Amino acid sequence: MRIYVPEGIPLVYLSPGELFFSIRPSAVRTVLGSCIAVLIHSPALRAGAICHALLPRPMTKCAFECSSCSMEERDAMIFVDGSVQLMLRRFEEHGAGPSRLEAKVFGGAAFTDTRGAASIGAKNALAAHSALKRRGVRVVDSDTGGDKARKVLYLTHTGQAIVRTIQRTTTDEGAALVGNYD
Repeated sequence: MRIYVPEGIPLVYLSPGELFFSIRPSAVRTVLGSCIAVLIHSPALRAGAICHALLPRPMTKCAFECSSCSMEERDAMIFVDGSVQLMLRRFEEHGAGPSRLEAKVFGGAAFTDTRGAASIGAKNALAAHSALKRRGVRVVDSDTGGDKARKVLYLTHTGQAIVRTIQRTTTDEGAALVGNYD
């Protein structure tokens, strides 16, 4: 199935460790494995934000939750906690507090045998749900875990997200991800 972006709306590709916020209509694509995407939407502002976080949180106290932390914004976007905090700051700058926002969480796949330990994907998903709950943001949709990568298309102005799984196959040349990339 092809996914079409409405005419005139810019299409942005979000790489790992990046965050995107817009008060203008935008379409954002990303591909997730064990990483997590947190999508936040303000229906009142018709604005949206999305992050592609690699890890749950830094080993030290999270940036933006303490005054003594020296972590830069760019570094904070690698982590779920830092990304959620940055996105919420952007919404607050535009007058939308956490109770007026809706969130969606996608990704967090496990690709290896963790022998009983939680996978990084599971830890990312837990961190996303915890960060949103702690800050009073309601999660309206979530698709996490499993062993398949996901492709996400997010329309920031409507909050609509389309999520497709990507099959992992093995060929003579090795492993490859296959699926509809349109």
